Amino acid sequence: MALPNRKELPFLLALLDDDSYVVRKEVTIALKRFGPALEDEVQKYYHELDPYRLELLEEILEEIRRDFLGSDWISWLDLGNTKTALEDALVSLSRLIMPGAAERIGAQLDGLARKFVKASTEKDVPSLINFLLGPAGFRPVPEDRRDLRHDMLAYALKTKTGSPLALTCVAMLVGSRVGIDLHGIAIHGHFMPVAFFEDGLTLYNLENHGKAVERSSVMYMEEALRRNQILPHEMSISVPEITMTILRNAIESLLKQRRHREAHQYVLRYKSLAQELRNRDLPVE
Repeated sequence: MALPNRKELPFLLALLDDDSYVVRKEVTIALKRFGPALEDEVQKYYHELDPYRLELLEEILEEIRRDFLGSDWISWLDLGNTKTALEDALVSLSRLIMPGAAERIGAQLDGLARKFVKASTEKDVPSLINFLLGPAGFRPVPEDRRDLRHDMLAYALKTKTGSPLALTCVAMLVGSRVGIDLHGIAIHGHFMPVAFFEDGLTLYNLENHGKAVERSSVMYMEEALRRNQILPHEMSISVPEITMTILRNAIESLLKQRRHREAHQYVLRYKSLAQELRNRDLPVE
């Protein structure tokens, strides 16, 4: 099989709607040889394509996404509720919108970890949060301006913007590389990084410059947990819960935009994950 050639892309894209079926078929085969990298490679040519050729290109990209994800996209479940499982899950989800960028996630997280070690004398949670929202340049996207991309790890790493959920995951995964034990927690739909200690916790509000939530508010929460005999660490959100939340948010976002065809792909992922969780006697929600 011939290797794809970037220089041929403009020529191939121009032939997407050729009158000849044979030509169109050969063009499709040639474009699919790029694999997940095609998504990034064609972005610079979007402005040259008319709506019909854009639609044809999207059909090819969708085929690549389906082929690349395959049925084993939830193999991360075998890794348990670990940071490795979280990273694998988020890479799989990022492939739905940014296949090429998804493959660079590990290297980007490694790079952030190295920069943090160089930039900070303290290796603790506050220092990590301050680094990400300071020198590293990450910032949360206001809720009324978010779309499905802002939950995706690849997009957050590329643009330095994301939902609190995405940025919490960035903090967790960078922290795991430097020996900082950080988790995520959802309180009334708001995601925050959380650090646990012997009998309590500290919450960090990414939408308030990463400041720790006032101790008085946290003490009220800790007391409620004690009354209900719930250990603080049991409040952390699991990898399946994070994944289901991202899928659910994507479905809602796409349906609001009447992008039903794209939403269907996320619905399929949601259902397949939910079924696998049931098969393993794990909670679905």
